[in-house]
Amino acid sequence: MMFGKDTGTLRLRMFYTGLDITYTPFITWKIIWERNGPHIDEWIKQELQLKQPEDMFLGIKIHFEFTAEIGLNYLSDIALDDIRIKQGKC
Repeated sequence: MMFGKDTGTLRLRMFYTGLDITYTPFITWKIIWERNGPHIDEWIKQELQLKQPEDMFLGIKIHFEFTAEIGLNYLSDIALDDIRIKQGKC
């Protein structure tokens, strides 16, 4: 839920670490979802289908992180609920 005239930005980032094809360790991240500003005052269902990054090879570890930025004032709410991660298609 994102509601209020001063609502900022909600992002979902994915960090991943492992070994590339030359067995060199790496860590990288990317923003995989983002929503800005106010929306209706009710829960919105959102599904994402992710593919394995092409540069991943061995020892894969994935970490997800939600970040929320406030707007210019206090008149906003950002809330998350019922988050699920599962293998396979949505």
